[in-house]
Amino acid sequence: MFFKGKYSERQYFNYKEVKNMKLEKLKPVKHIDIFKTHKAMEFVFEMTSAERSELPDEMFGLPEKRKYPLDSKKHVLSAIKFFNYCSLKEEKELANNILRAIGDLNIKNINVGKGNRFYRYYNEKL
Repeated sequence: MFFKGKYSERQYFNYKEVKNMKLEKLKPVKHIDIFKTHKAMEFVFEMTSAERSELPDEMFGLPEKRKYPLDSKKHVLSAIKFFNYCSLKEEKELANNILRAIGDLNIKNINVGKGNRFYRYYNEKL
């Protein structure tokens, strides 16, 4: 079963996502029109696996694991969003690589919440 609601740029979420995000005011949907959700799927799968494998290791937040691609503004913002999911021992490396990508891509006006562990690193830079 899928749920419909507005959250970020996606409109449909599966049960596991809803449970993990603890979102309220989402309504169950029995049928999803694939053409309407195509835009949401593009957001989730922005890069094909072939495109991802062509990226050099340096373009990742954690190069040895090839996690957190940092080749575009969308990916940098996504890495910040999911920063709390990285292990504590990899946190500093990921933070430094995100900060480097922010500078390289000239990204400005990033809103990092205090609940995000990246907040500490981002505010030290400012």
